[in-house]
Amino acid sequence: MMRSIARIETTFLTGITMLTLLLSVPIQAQSTGDVVIGEPYVTEIVVDDVAQTVIVRGELGDSCTELGTIQQVIEASTIEIQIETTRPADAMCAMMLATFEETISLDTEGLAAGAYTIIAHGVTAPLQIADQAIICSELEAQDEQSLFTNDRICFLYPQEYGIVSNDTLILASSTEVFEGQRVALVIQSDPEPENTTLEAITEQLAADFPGMEEWNTERIQVSGEEALVTDSITGMRYLALLHDGTLYTVILQPSGGDRYPEAQQEAERFWKSFITTLGFIADDPSEE
Repeated sequence: MMRSIARIETTFLTGITMLTLLLSVPIQAQSTGDVVIGEPYVTEIVVDDVAQTVIVRGELGDSCTELGTIQQVIEASTIEIQIETTRPADAMCAMMLATFEETISLDTEGLAAGAYTIIAHGVTAPLQIADQAIICSELEAQDEQSLFTNDRICFLYPQEYGIVSNDTLILASSTEVFEGQRVALVIQSDPEPENTTLEAITEQLAADFPGMEEWNTERIQVSGEEALVTDSITGMRYLALLHDGTLYTVILQPSGGDRYPEAQQEAERFWKSFITTLGFIADDPSEE
């Protein structure tokens, strides 16, 4: 009886092994020597207009397949991301899907400002390329956005938002409440700042907020100027930008985390509008 059970187990395991081998055939079409070239299955792309990057998410055919060469092809207002995959031609792997996420920096140098479409293996998303410097006299209100301007700056904000300002402070906030939270953005200008470089500002923040190294901090371009952006663990986003000797500090809340997903989504919508339309009156030729 024990021998019968052993034979049954051996036959079952052998069958499983053979089935695995049968399923482990290369799924790619183009072979180059010892390597098979193919393409991934893309499920989602996320475009960051400010950082000019694309996050591509998807699946690979099996555990032997890896991402290969990534190219960018521009035709008119379309930017196509072409991703190759590679796997050993004779590899025998179980057909197990493997997920991937790849962040790709876009080469937008020399491209005119405007709306573009990103395509990555059948999945599309919009991209907005802003001018190096926003010209305030050319910035106009749109269907769902109003124009704010004073003697220093200009930007677009959602029509349904309220906004108040004085000589050095601007507050824009949502009239709608999201999960008990209002989205708010505060802009403060200091024409005589103590710190006159982003490096000095970074050092000051690190001194004022121990543990800042755990925050998500990066440098971005805003209307032709380099800016420091950091997401604090307290749920606020902080931006510092120097222009013509004036320090502009911007605080957005809520930001970061997933405690208030609806409010966070609305905050990101407002941030994207603000950061891509912010301009400085001093850069406007019509003011000279």
